[in-house]
Amino acid sequence: MKSIAVIGLDRFGITLATTLAQLGHQVLCIDNEEYTIQSIADVVTNAVCANTTSETALRAADLKSFDSAVICISDSMERSLLTVLAVKEIGINSITVRAISDDHKKILEKLGMTDIIYPEYDMATKLAYRINKSKIREYLEFSNDYSIIEIAVPEKWVGKTLRNLDVRNTYGINVIAISHPSNHSVDITINPNNPLSKDDALVLLGTDDIIMKFAKTID
Repeated sequence: MKSIAVIGLDRFGITLATTLAQLGHQVLCIDNEEYTIQSIADVVTNAVCANTTSETALRAADLKSFDSAVICISDSMERSLLTVLAVKEIGINSITVRAISDDHKKILEKLGMTDIIYPEYDMATKLAYRINKSKIREYLEFSNDYSIIEIAVPEKWVGKTLRNLDVRNTYGINVIAISHPSNHSVDITINPNNPLSKDDALVLLGTDDIIMKFAKTID
């Protein structure tokens, strides 16, 4: 069981806090709206109405005793940033922050935040891949710069081997697994000399820019 503070209770924050509580974790919710706190008080371990930008208020809410904090504030970049500073001053080492714009994300990075989530951007990107006519089946953001995709083996690759295709040097992408949907298996120990089947799927890792370029080449 982990102890997690969720700060900022819009729909995203409420869903996160509720799910974490249902999974058995100790959850502290902090928001500056009393009615929002009352709506979730019976679901989580503790819910406190407080000024999230105030270090004093956050200490009074016993934030210091929690392992990590997720800052989900989405209505004000200023309030989000001030809350980040207050949480850092308290000494919470594991902080996840929701970004609400590109500028917000850049400022968070300047503040040293490495665990940044950007739900709107992430979902829009995934939807774009789904709508796109490429062979991409799944898209997963691996880090701020890298993504993992699963694609059906392109028709022009069927019968060829990974050694022949030289995917890494040709496209700048790494094949990390081969999925076999027909028998629900996945090979993570890849033999580069085995011919690719039209029923296979490739799991690839690469930078976001290279992934975008690669998606165009396989249409």
